Amino acid sequence: MSLGRRCFVTMVVLSVATFSACKYGGIKLKETATGISLTAPNTTCLQNGVGGTNLTMGPDGVSWSTTPSSATIEVHFAAGCGFPSCDFPAQTGPVPSGPSSLPDGVSITYTHIKLNGQECQVNNGVGSAGLIMHR
Repeated sequence: MSLGRRCFVTMVVLSVATFSACKYGGIKLKETATGISLTAPNTTCLQNGVGGTNLTMGPDGVSWSTTPSSATIEVHFAAGCGFPSCDFPAQTGPVPSGPSSLPDGVSITYTHIKLNGQECQVNNGVGSAGLIMHR
């Protein structure tokens, strides 16, 4: 094998090894907000199809959406929720929370969720549903 080919093969191998280390190793790639789809069949709020549970999120927070995307979303947490704001007034389309300052393993629960102006029933999941940080 010529010197030029050996250099080329060496560069390819090093590039693949470096990319693999970044993707799977100790180097952390950019995170993105955790996507949460809110639905309210019969006014029972569900997060990603499940009610009354905590969904895991990363430090970049979450982005709430609905189907259809024209529905308005309003989300509220108690003070000290770990987001820049704990109140997200009614808006359509994806609602980003912004980054979270919650420590690993800490959970927060919703105080209110409204879809298209209708309050989700607290006894059907809102009071026991929330988010839990996983870094």
